[in-house]
Amino acid sequence: MFKPLYLYKSVLALIFVIVLFVRCDAIQVPDIEYQYNNKIDSLVGSFVESSRLVGVSAGVLKDGKIIWQKGFGFRDVDINALVDSSTVFRLASVTKPMTAVAIMQLVEQGKLQLDVSIQNYLPDFPVHPEGEITIRQLLNHTSGIKGYRIFENRPTKAYKNLNEATQLFRSRGLKSVPGAEYHYSTYNYVVLGAIIEKVSGLSYNNYMQKTIWKPIKMLSTSTEIFDKDYPNKAKLYKKTGRGFRRDKQTNLSVKYPGGGVQSTTGDMLRFANAVLNNNLISSMAKKQMFEVPDLEQEDRMPYALGWLIDDNQFLGTIPYHDGHQSGASTMFTIIPSRNMAVVVLANSSNSENLVKQIAFKLTTLFLEES
Repeated sequence: MFKPLYLYKSVLALIFVIVLFVRCDAIQVPDIEYQYNNKIDSLVGSFVESSRLVGVSAGVLKDGKIIWQKGFGFRDVDINALVDSSTVFRLASVTKPMTAVAIMQLVEQGKLQLDVSIQNYLPDFPVHPEGEITIRQLLNHTSGIKGYRIFENRPTKAYKNLNEATQLFRSRGLKSVPGAEYHYSTYNYVVLGAIIEKVSGLSYNNYMQKTIWKPIKMLSTSTEIFDKDYPNKAKLYKKTGRGFRRDKQTNLSVKYPGGGVQSTTGDMLRFANAVLNNNLISSMAKKQMFEVPDLEQEDRMPYALGWLIDDNQFLGTIPYHDGHQSGASTMFTIIPSRNMAVVVLANSSNSENLVKQIAFKLTTLFLEES
């Protein structure tokens, strides 16, 4: 389950303030190779060399170009197979921004409305006594749908489609009146995926391949099929007090739209570039996607439609998302005002804080030194 990122927001804001006071000139990106490769390689590599991570792949996009991308450590310790820039990782909750873009596409096509009851699209989904749920509330986690019960974050059951997957939780009571409070739950995105499947007539994977992944050449991105072998796929590890051990191969079919997609750093930077350049949805839809609801709730996260949002004084709106699940810790950030994105993918659970540190440092370095 997602954990609050207050530390991320405060540290990132401080970094940006420092960077902008140190370097206020225009960012210039070299045409061939970024001049600080050695410094960056040393920075990221140190996390693996000190045995703090098994494997990690990271990359940075600037002005439509991938200006740095590299893999470190092992994708498979048993056979000494190394991570490279094409290694496939679980994305965990970094999947959610892609699902949000898919929903906004359907809204722009007139096939969905954000503020009508979901029963318009899933008539068999029960209406709860607390009130009707809308698509907007699913996107920003204000539906009241509860999160995982014990052990549900490590699923083993296979589901043939996402409507079937909603059977796991659809009859449970809501945590709050829809629209009143923020409560993060991946199950919101399972319902969104069921709506995508119902409206499009395609499976979630096929819809995403047709409308998002293939059009922008995310050729290594797909939903993860349980027990299927994928070339250059990172094995799953778990960080413990005694080091790393293999983590459980969970079945992600219950949560494909919220945490069941696998990808590479290069593919995720292509997705970032498409979002930045309005290649998938219009600038108006993107602006709406980045708007955080106004709630009377002190402990809420600044969550918009599929993205966490940091409104920075100097850099403006900064959308981002993290993720962690069995064998994965991930971080994905875009900085629209600098036409920049940073992605970090690791193949170990319980490593989310280290992955955030790498993302912080990469963001700082590229803003400061470029």
